[in-house]
Amino acid sequence: MKIINLSKWFIMMLLLLTLTACSSYDTLLEEPLQAKQETAAVSIEINPKINEKANAPSDLDEIAVKYVSAYDADTYTFQLINSNDRSKIKSLSKNNKNTIKVRALLVDASEIKGKDDKPEPFAIEARDAARELLEQASNISLSYDIGARTDHYDRNLMYVKVDGILLSIPLLEEGLLQIAYVKPPNTKYLTEYEKAQEIAKAKNLGLWSLNYK
Repeated sequence: MKIINLSKWFIMMLLLLTLTACSSYDTLLEEPLQAKQETAAVSIEINPKINEKANAPSDLDEIAVKYVSAYDADTYTFQLINSNDRSKIKSLSKNNKNTIKVRALLVDASEIKGKDDKPEPFAIEARDAARELLEQASNISLSYDIGARTDHYDRNLMYVKVDGILLSIPLLEEGLLQIAYVKPPNTKYLTEYEKAQEIAKAKNLGLWSLNYK
């Protein structure tokens, strides 16, 4: 009888130890799981903020336009393709609300009417080259920089792209424009313009053949 009772006692103690060990193991498993769940919740709160920033409207959105005219190689008139883009334009023409006048950022062209109303060197060549590029372009777009949006003549200070290429780049490369009116923070494409101008300088093209400043 004593042997049987001892056997029962030994079995009961073994079962009790087994149950205790299992309970402790379950607790250890639950704690990391809870920690992982808390970490995931934090990530979900952060990600929407990142997405909102990425999808936020940009002030530098490009605006599709049609070419109307070029007074010279840095001053143009365009017509909005989408009338809904009016709200994006700082200065609209008083006579036609879909027409805007643009002064190209960061560059200057020779004056069509200089002293005695005569064209300055390369003024006609530069204007004609700009006209040709604009007339042949399939797509033309405009964009502001992050600084001033109009000049003292109420012209829109913008970058002009023809088929995805900055219009001023090829004109600078040929020495038909020169970098001017650099007024931070409107300097988004200044580095690209400087590289283009150096090409003309190195080859003594256009204005640089005359040491024009």
